[in-house]
Amino acid sequence: MPFVDTFKKFCKKIKASHVIALVVIAVVLYFILIANNVVENPLPNTPANTLEGFEDGSCPQVTNATELSPANDEIIIVMFYADWCGYCKKLKPKFLEICNTRLTTINAERTDGKVSLKLVDCVAQEAIGKKYGITGYPTLKIFKKSNAAEHPLGKTYTGNTEDVDVLTNNLTRISL
Repeated sequence: MPFVDTFKKFCKKIKASHVIALVVIAVVLYFILIANNVVENPLPNTPANTLEGFEDGSCPQVTNATELSPANDEIIIVMFYADWCGYCKKLKPKFLEICNTRLTTINAERTDGKVSLKLVDCVAQEAIGKKYGITGYPTLKIFKKSNAAEHPLGKTYTGNTEDVDVLTNNLTRISL
């Protein structure tokens, strides 16, 4: 282990101020590389609602908290997300599949009212996320007029989100 011994001797010789200076130089160099597009930015500043898939017209983006107030028999299921979140990127295709292909079937099984699925970009709509107590992404919430007194900020869905069929069945069951 001659390298380790050499490294230990080197560390003993340098002062803490030199280490701090090296760290500062490394950080500055990293940001210069990001600014010149040599290194990919780990948290890109993506404009609101331009993340691939989230602009889909069949699953509307919420821009005002009043859009989360259901009519008498309506149920609104909302995905609160951040475009940089890896878990959101995994759930997005499943949620959009339900919006695009399965929502009609869910609504056909209902005898009254309809189910609406919506998206809230908590980066672009920070105030809405704060209003509903969103602290992690993604968060699915169900809004029903019938349980508004018990759950004024919506009922958080805690079921399976890994399998689109299970997610669809759970959302259908909740909506009945």
